[in-house]
Amino acid sequence: MSAKISDIISFMEGENLFPLEKSLSFDNPGLLAGSRDEEVSSVVLVLDLSSDAINLAVEKNAKLIITHHPSIFGGIKNINCENATGKLLWRLGKEQISLYACHTNLDANHEYSNKVLARSVGINEGDIYTLEDVSIGVFAKLDNEGIKLSCLANKCKEGLDASGISTICDKDAVVKKAFVQGGSFDEDMINILVREGVDVVISGEIKHHVQVALNELGICSLACGHNASERIFMPELQKLLCSQFADVNFYVDLGKETTL
Repeated sequence: MSAKISDIISFMEGENLFPLEKSLSFDNPGLLAGSRDEEVSSVVLVLDLSSDAINLAVEKNAKLIITHHPSIFGGIKNINCENATGKLLWRLGKEQISLYACHTNLDANHEYSNKVLARSVGINEGDIYTLEDVSIGVFAKLDNEGIKLSCLANKCKEGLDASGISTICDKDAVVKKAFVQGGSFDEDMINILVREGVDVVISGEIKHHVQVALNELGICSLACGHNASERIFMPELQKLLCSQFADVNFYVDLGKETTL
């Protein structure tokens, strides 16, 4: 028997997974388009809503797309084909496909977000830990003798299949303790990183002035690409949902990372 969209939403928003109240104040997760009452036999999981994601949903007869990043932030004045978001939402309506976003409420569950990122760049599960006063992001002990920044960057590039790694730091610097936060690094974390003795940040994107500030404080930084640092969350979400909804097919679209 096929599940309803409401069944999937209720499961995901359970208190032990990704409740909406765990999302940050700026965020807009939840059901963004469509109906909770629709039955689904196939679902597409993707980082961002795109024409490719909708094409895959049509191909797989999926009536629900679950994204990490919400397509709608703040107020919306119209839905028309004269702008990118309107064009996508209009097509969703034509195809009768619902849209659900699970963003910072997923990030806040370390098991399905930044622990996944840390493991993907070669950090051992036993060396990863969290702090109660840090809702998004994990800490990790690296090699006891330290590891060169250039070596860690290579691990990140290979583990994430990233197109490149950006840093302004000395590639020969030796680092021992990391803070790992996919997506965009939150510069409000800097004082906590200093307090905890972190000497390298691994993230998706880090503003240049923040990299400069971190470097002045003796903290190296590696920016792996926003896409590369978070798309790896989708297969973990797929496993979770497959374990709960055996009669529903869940397809992951990882998008593209290209070196030019």
